[in-house]
Amino acid sequence: MGFKGPGEVDAYRRKWVEQVVSTMLAENRPRYSDIERLYDGATRDAAEQAVAAGVFPSEPTDRWKTPPFDDYLHKAVEPINNLYWAFDREGARHNGELWRHHPSLLQDVKGGRIPEFSRYEIEGIAGEYVKSGLKTATVDRLMVDLLVALEFAQYAQTTVNAPHVPFLAQNVLKRGVIFEWFFGRIIAAVIAYVILAAFWGLSRVGLFPDSWVSGVGLIVTCLWLLDAAWGTIMLPKVWMATRKAQQTIGALLNHMSLTYAALASDGPISAQHVTGLVNRATEAGVVWPGPLHVLLEDITARGGRF
Repeated sequence: MGFKGPGEVDAYRRKWVEQVVSTMLAENRPRYSDIERLYDGATRDAAEQAVAAGVFPSEPTDRWKTPPFDDYLHKAVEPINNLYWAFDREGARHNGELWRHHPSLLQDVKGGRIPEFSRYEIEGIAGEYVKSGLKTATVDRLMVDLLVALEFAQYAQTTVNAPHVPFLAQNVLKRGVIFEWFFGRIIAAVIAYVILAAFWGLSRVGLFPDSWVSGVGLIVTCLWLLDAAWGTIMLPKVWMATRKAQQTIGALLNHMSLTYAALASDGPISAQHVTGLVNRATEAGVVWPGPLHVLLEDITARGGRF
C-alpha cells in the first residue's frame, strides 16, 4: 500500500506520533504535553524531508526492519527522547513535561521554577545531535533555547540566588559596604567592651591588678580606633571593587537575557541574529556551552532559520 497524497502522509505521521506518545506516557498523558508538541513538530519536518527524498510511508515487509519512512520519524525524535530521560533522572514520573521557552527565565530561577540541569549530559546530547544526519527546525530551536537557558539559569543561580551571610558568605549583589562598615564598628566595640569587662572582673577577684585595668582599657580603645581608621581608609576601595563586581555580573546577566529573549518568537528565528548576540555575550565574558556555537554554525549553513 503506497501513500502519495500529502494528506495521507500527514495522517500516517500523526497516527505514528499518537501511538508512540501514548505508549511512552500511558495513564499520565496530559493534553498536548511538551513531548507531544515536540514530536509533532519534529516528525512534520522529518516527513517533509522524507517525501523530498522520495521516501513515503509503506507497510513493513520485514518484521525486524523499520520501514524507511518510519526511520525518518524515529531519527527525528531521538534527541527529544534523550533529553526527556536526561531531565527525568529518577524515572519516577513521566507526565510529558520536557522543556519550553521561559519568557521570564530570571524570575523563574529566583522562584525555583526551573528544573535541575545536568550540563554534561545535555551538552553531550546536543553534541550528538549536531553530528546526526537528520536535523529538524523543531529540535534546532529546542536545543538552542535549552543551551542558552542552561548557562543563563546556572549563572543566575550562582549569583542572584547565592546565599548572603554578612562577613561569612557574602553575595556580592546583596552586599552593602556602608552597612558592613558600620556594623563592623559596632561588633568591634562590643568585643572591646567584653575584653575590658573580663579584665575588670578578674581584678575584682584579685586575679588581675586594679591599676592595670585602665591600661587595658586604653590599649583596647586604641586598637578599636586603629581598626575604625583602617576600615574608613579602605572603604572607598572596597566600595569600588564591590560596585565593579556588581556591574560585571549585571552586564553578563543582561547579555544572556537579551540572547534568550531573541528566542521567544513564535515564527522563524534568524540564526545569524542569535549568533551575533551569542558572540557579543562571549566577548563580554559569558562561557556558553560548547555545542551552542557549533549548532548555530550548522543551522546557518542549512539556511539560517529555525
